[in-house]
Amino acid sequence: MHDEVIYAERVLAAGANGYIMKQAESEELLLAMRRVLGGGIYVSEAIGNTMLRQLASGGRPVASNPIERLSNRELQILQMIGSGLSTRQTAEALSLSMKTVESHRERIKRKLHLSTGSQLVQFAVNWSERSDAGTA
Repeated sequence: MHDEVIYAERVLAAGANGYIMKQAESEELLLAMRRVLGGGIYVSEAIGNTMLRQLASGGRPVASNPIERLSNRELQILQMIGSGLSTRQTAEALSLSMKTVESHRERIKRKLHLSTGSQLVQFAVNWSERSDAGTA
């Protein structure tokens, strides 16, 4: 759930008018679409409640979750690592050079306090599995 809140905050900050969780029922999807098409903003109830609790308590400390320290691109690359893509495959998928992807991987390791590439891959796989389990 916490990772879902991170995604919701990021897409809303980027200008989206809504965010709905993957496991939402079709009725909720229709409600969200109607609200956004009507000019409103929509977030899933669970995410909205979590965001409101954070706001009511003065917000959470900056980057309380290590994942929050990552930029959008770093988060995207972490997801790709967790999906089993190599540096070359990631570079091709994102139209980046391998050197750029390697630089992102190094920054991710530093921000997550990981020492080796193997630790990064293990973290990414575990994180990806947790994220998928929470939204399945």
